[in-house]
Amino acid sequence: MKNKLDELYENYKDYSVTFNQNIIESLGLIAEQISFKCGGRKVPCIIYSSTMTEARLLAKLDQDFFQLLQKQRNTISLRYSFFVKDQNREISFFINSKIRNYSKYNCDNPDLYFISLEFINKSPDDLIKILGTHVTKEATNQKRAEKRIILGSDSEGKLGLNIMENYLFISGNGTPCVLTELSIFSAKVLINGVNKEFKPGVNVMLLMKAKGLKGVGEMVGSIERVDLINEAEELFSIIITFNQEMVPPTYMMWIAECIEMIKIKPSHR
Repeated sequence: MKNKLDELYENYKDYSVTFNQNIIESLGLIAEQISFKCGGRKVPCIIYSSTMTEARLLAKLDQDFFQLLQKQRNTISLRYSFFVKDQNREISFFINSKIRNYSKYNCDNPDLYFISLEFINKSPDDLIKILGTHVTKEATNQKRAEKRIILGSDSEGKLGLNIMENYLFISGNGTPCVLTELSIFSAKVLINGVNKEFKPGVNVMLLMKAKGLKGVGEMVGSIERVDLINEAEELFSIIITFNQEMVPPTYMMWIAECIEMIKIKPSHR
């Protein structure tokens, strides 16, 4: 067990976990119990994010606190609290930390500060296990998301889903194409045309419609790779990388739903 925790620490100690509502519920973080101590003073706080070596907080602070912090040489003790579901119990632990910097969060609330701190010692095993398990799962999900699934004939018609219309737009001109592979990051299509039309780096838009899904997938991106499949038929295979900053969340959700509904047999991967 110790070797496993050491491995998690070495692999993921700098991986930052942002505590949004979904993550708080998933990890069992008891947000209302998070606080830190400076000298004999206890300060409630909001934990914004954490790695296994540092954390970022939001807290209301006054001048008395900063005087105390100076006496304590910028050191505090941060309290984490979790509900461990598989053990049906709460756990809490303190981590001695050093405040690296702080700044006012906004002018409307002048007492609210954004605090960055680093742990003085290696984080406790409980935190390594909780964050490490989460990060491992996220890394696995990321790899799955990045891998394009192959659309074969057996993927159509399942759960009422049929990939129907696909068009690749270059410079405003749309050409019908066949979607052969898909992930939330990229796609591969078969398309007819002339070689000079398809160049790596060219900006494109891939428009997808599917029976069984509402709306459309309208993904902007650029051509990553072009392969000639059949010269006589002027048939090309093109990989398109989606522009993550320009694609609206609704279209990303469409892709995710599409992938969820497509079931590929292992032999077709």
